Amino acid sequence: MARRAILFTIATGIVIVVGLATAVVVHRSSSRGISSKAIESADGTGARAIPAAELKYVPRLQHGVREPGGKSSEPSGSEKPMDEVAILHKLQNLGISDPPLSLKLARQALKRFPDSSHAPEFKWNVVKSLFNMQRLEDAKLEAQQMVWKYPNSDFTRDIERHLLHPQPNPSSNPSQ
Repeated sequence: MARRAILFTIATGIVIVVGLATAVVVHRSSSRGISSKAIESADGTGARAIPAAELKYVPRLQHGVREPGGKSSEPSGSEKPMDEVAILHKLQNLGISDPPLSLKLARQALKRFPDSSHAPEFKWNVVKSLFNMQRLEDAKLEAQQMVWKYPNSDFTRDIERHLLHPQPNPSSNPSQ
């Protein structure tokens, strides 16, 4: 009988922990105006933090080249400027496929929306884009500015953890 009670207690604890974790993810995603589906995306297009070891530059099609589906990647002059949420979605969809365009979009967003609640994420995209372009000194300079300007942001903590103060990878230590 005692064994059943212990198993029931463990199972209940697991359910509670999973429920709390789900609530935190949903709360964080809704507070940024992003769907939880985008955050949970495993293909690199979501808003998840990407470890520095996974970041790499992958060139994208040149402007004016037709993409699959017949769309041209050339922007038309009649398009309205994107709002900050649209820019965030565009940056998330770009992922690491076009760091120069990501850098341009993120810098434009910071210029247009400097006091936005999304500004730390725009700055995070600037740092990540510079890193992906292998401009490490520029990325570190932008990261240091980010720490000063957005000290309490989750995006700042991500940059600190992966770029400014990376922890050694225990699996790459040959003495173990």
